[in-house]
Amino acid sequence: MPETVHHPLDVFVTSNRERIIALSRTRTRERAVPFPTDIEVEEGVPLFVEHLIETLRVPLVAHRPQPEQVTVGAKELVERFTISQVVCGYVCICQVIAHLADEAIGPKESLLLDVCLDDLISEAITAHGSVRV
Repeated sequence: MPETVHHPLDVFVTSNRERIIALSRTRTRERAVPFPTDIEVEEGVPLFVEHLIETLRVPLVAHRPQPEQVTVGAKELVERFTISQVVCGYVCICQVIAHLADEAIGPKESLLLDVCLDDLISEAITAHGSVRV
């Protein structure tokens, strides 16, 4: 297990977890495509936030999954949600965090958020391919 790392973005997301979930649920309910489901809003949003927090706590060098790797978290998501729901869920959460963190996080943390989002979406797509085959 890679070491846990705490940095401003990790601390910000963890300390604002409930607010991020509430705002993300609201945005998800307002989404037109793909049409949000109750399970996505109630269970998916908190799950997406937890996966983001876990990703933020792992050093980027140690975290980088190989293209053929499928993490347990990614596999769990694509077994429960469509790939569109997963991608939209992560994008929604990152938009909420960016809005809330407007001045609370710096450019390095914003870049880290983007990198983690890329990693999570990549893992989900890889998992989708392995689960659906």
